[in-house]
Amino acid sequence: MDAAGADGYAVIIGNSGDPDPVKLVRFTNGLTANTNVTNVAVSSQTADENYFSVRVTFNPCNGLWSLYVRNDGASAFADPNTGSFGTAVTGTDQTHTGLDLKFFGAIWQHGTSCTETAIFDNFYVPTTSAASSTGKSWNGSVNANWNEPNNWGPCPGVPTIANNVLIPNVTPRPVVSSTPAAVCRALTLNTGAELTINSGQNLTADNAVTNNGIIRVMNSANFIQTANSTSYTGSGSMVVQRQGTSSSTVYNYWGSPITNANVPGSNRYLYNSAVGTHSNADDTPADPGWQAYSGPMTPGRGYAATGAGLVTFTGTPNNNSVPYAVTTSAQPMTSTVAGTRFNLVANPFPSAISANLFLQANGPAATLPANRRIAGVLYFWDDDNSGSSGYTTSDYATWTTIGSVGGGGNTPQGSIASGQGFKVDAETSGNIVFTNSMRGGDNSQFFRLAEDDEFMDRLWLNISGAGNFNQTLVAFRDDATDLRNLMYDAYKVRGNAQMALGSVQANETFAVAAYPTLTTDRVVPLLTYVAQQGTYTFEADSVDGFQGFTIYLEDLLTGQLHVLQQGTTVAVQMGPEHEYGRFQLRFSPELVTGVNDAADVMGRIISAEQGIRVMMEADVSTTGDLLLYSLSGQLVSSRRLAVVAGTSDRLDVSGIPLGVYLAEFRSETGVINAKVMLR
Repeated sequence: MDAAGADGYAVIIGNSGDPDPVKLVRFTNGLTANTNVTNVAVSSQTADENYFSVRVTFNPCNGLWSLYVRNDGASAFADPNTGSFGTAVTGTDQTHTGLDLKFFGAIWQHGTSCTETAIFDNFYVPTTSAASSTGKSWNGSVNANWNEPNNWGPCPGVPTIANNVLIPNVTPRPVVSSTPAAVCRALTLNTGAELTINSGQNLTADNAVTNNGIIRVMNSANFIQTANSTSYTGSGSMVVQRQGTSSSTVYNYWGSPITNANVPGSNRYLYNSAVGTHSNADDTPADPGWQAYSGPMTPGRGYAATGAGLVTFTGTPNNNSVPYAVTTSAQPMTSTVAGTRFNLVANPFPSAISANLFLQANGPAATLPANRRIAGVLYFWDDDNSGSSGYTTSDYATWTTIGSVGGGGNTPQGSIASGQGFKVDAETSGNIVFTNSMRGGDNSQFFRLAEDDEFMDRLWLNISGAGNFNQTLVAFRDDATDLRNLMYDAYKVRGNAQMALGSVQANETFAVAAYPTLTTDRVVPLLTYVAQQGTYTFEADSVDGFQGFTIYLEDLLTGQLHVLQQGTTVAVQMGPEHEYGRFQLRFSPELVTGVNDAADVMGRIISAEQGIRVMMEADVSTTGDLLLYSLSGQLVSSRRLAVVAGTSDRLDVSGIPLGVYLAEFRSETGVINAKVMLR
């Protein structure tokens, strides 16, 4: 001990004094001098040619040392395991208890006479490890609840992120079954030990995991290893459950949370981006990129299969950093030439990951240019199994940093569940990466929005009919452009062959599209495809913002303008020939507030690209004169207009200089006055 310059604790018998008490001491830099020694507990027994039994205990919960010294007389050694030790002498010290105290023994220090000797026998130490309050060991003394303080020792208390946790082979086995979420530093399971994380619960390890037992991660539970927890070792196994569909006609997109797992279910496919195409014109019966597959799953790759039901993956979990290669294509979105920019990937961990953090590492906002592989959009196959075939409303639910749209009725909420496959839009070819720093979040949505919502105006528009559903999102924000915005815009991937709704921007269609902040009239053309003639309903599902603007659904075939407010529905007759060019969204400044007080009829005069319209209550039909004056009072134009079901035809303003004018509509219901701006 002195040669090593060690720090620790010792029992000293004899200390060059008279009398010589038996004492427990703390020493620093070896037992080489009395100045290195500090008394912790001093017995009343003195070393005076007698036999002694000595016992030392330590309570790591409060740092209390207890020194027991029994004088067994002058004749022979006595068994220290029999008889009473009497009352202990105690002292508190935790100076060196955080160290690995590997030394053990007793020290004799007395006079220099050769006739003085000391004889030691019957040494016993229960463990050579330091007794430390930073460790927690499961004892299950109360029940199976991880969050029960008295189930843990040596000191009662639920483990924190600073505690190394040991799970021995004792019953009851620990179960993470309630909040708060379970956490620990390092986690060790002994041989035969078991740990269960119930559905909806989380366990986070912030250091190495050594599993020589069984860790069970039930459906929608999370086993999270942080960025500090790069090591997973041991001879044990992890059991991860994920709930898929049991239907033989409904597909789930899968990935494996463990190594060397086979694709579950039936009708198994992978997606080969090199032979897939962008256009849906050759998707009979399916995109050529889908290829039958059976065998083990590559970590990070996605697969499609039906009828898997409740799947149990057993083995070694993926951990730390998982790369996966994606490819891109320069083919336009209408091309049937082989090669697509869309890749089917999957979360490879036994926990959810954050969509935001995944895109921060791999998307347009990635710190390293080499990591900017994918656009800021994720596609989840969403089949609600509502129809007889199971495909009726299925489509891709789409997530971007500015908002999400549903496919079959479900909307992504910003977490990617364990084992969840999804498509990404690759800007360049190369590796994307999944890392522990992305792990965490809600693991219950197997398939909210950006924090700066107040800086955006957003409209979610639905279309439904003939058992089908589709949705698109149009947003306006300061940092968006009229071209494709990589962090915001999501190409429309038309998974539903019966219906599609999207916005058109620069001759391309989008499920989610962002435009510059509204300052004037704005028109957004719509893609509105239905496979068969019939009655379909548009709905303003959610309207967020648009202060000072009125939103219209404009039907260019009938000439009607429909005001859209949250919850507004508009029923129309349409067919497959109306895919492009019939419907558009119009966003117009509210420059008009004309009211006829006598008849109590509210009306508006709005400025449109082709002219000026009168808008009144939906049940109003009337005829009147629309007069347009300059600000100086000069009559510029006039026309007799008919208002039918609240909407008039247009006053042609072609040839009239741009600017602000005074408009007046005179009818049998009264007079409406307003300012309008011609742009």
